[in-house]
Amino acid sequence: MTDYNNSREQWREERRRRREERREQFRQFGMVHGSGDHNPVWTGLLILLIGVVALLRATVDGFPTWVFSWQSL
Repeated sequence: MTDYNNSREQWREERRRRREERREQFRQFGMVHGSGDHNPVWTGLLILLIGVVALLRATVDGFPTWVFSWQSL
């Protein structure tokens, strides 16, 4: 029975080691969620700003057309 328990422990330890290796690889290549440069708050604010400008364009007479032209992008 102890051989069985030892083999199970070895297998568990091997799985833990592999898991840690994969996590380290993900960290190296920046594949972990929340890793630095990408902030969902800024994305949400950009979408909100576009929506506000589109709403203003639809509701306000005389809204400048250059706001939605390709030259302004």
